[in-house]
Amino acid sequence: MPGKTFGIIGTRDASQYGKEQAYRFAKELANAGFVIVSGYAKGIDSAAHWGTVANNQKTIAVLPTGILKFQLHQEITEIADDFFNNAIILSEFYPLSEWSVGNALLRNRITAALSDYILVVESGDSGGTLNTAEHARLMGKKVFLYKGIQSPADEKIIDLGAIPVNNFTELTNHLDTETS
Repeated sequence: MPGKTFGIIGTRDASQYGKEQAYRFAKELANAGFVIVSGYAKGIDSAAHWGTVANNQKTIAVLPTGILKFQLHQEITEIADDFFNNAIILSEFYPLSEWSVGNALLRNRITAALSDYILVVESGDSGGTLNTAEHARLMGKKVFLYKGIQSPADEKIIDLGAIPVNNFTELTNHLDTETS
């Protein structure tokens, strides 16, 4: 599947375990040839970007702000050179646009559009994760839900057609059956 993109998304208020899983999935998917896409927020998104570039792989960060408002999150600053060498940073907003809920929701449709597949690692009870999964469904993208964390919006995401997976092997088995 080289050249394909995989969106890894989730809550900004992620648990430590959720961030570890996002990092691990990003690392494994990137090493399998996927470019990792995420929304460049703290929590799951940053962990996905970090797991990708810390392993010298490629990521796409879709900003909910203008490009001149872009700042590296603390967990990314440790690997800033790797980030800039391995990331495409995108924004559809005017360069000085501030963060807003509206901008974040608009950003989610681009994250979904750029992703061939989406993996929800950990969700909140509402918000951007569910919004991105809805965009992906409307675009005909395959959405997966990591079931290792019981998240408030899991049932809503499954109702959108997400495929529950317990680990990387299950995820890749679904991808293998799709290409057979």
